[in-house]
Amino acid sequence: MTALAGLGALLVLVVGLSGLWNAVARDWQFRSAAAGVLDVVR
Repeated sequence: MTALAGLGALLVLVVGLSGLWNAVARDWQFRSAAAGVLDVVR
C-alpha cells in the first residue's frame, strides 16, 4: 500500500509539473508573439 501511495504521489507531482511547464511555455509563446506584433507595428 505504501508503494502504491508513493507511486500516486509521484504521478500527481509529474502531472503538476507538466501543467506548470505548459502554462509557462504558453505564456512565453504569447509574449514572443506580442513582441513580434509590436515590432511589425513599429
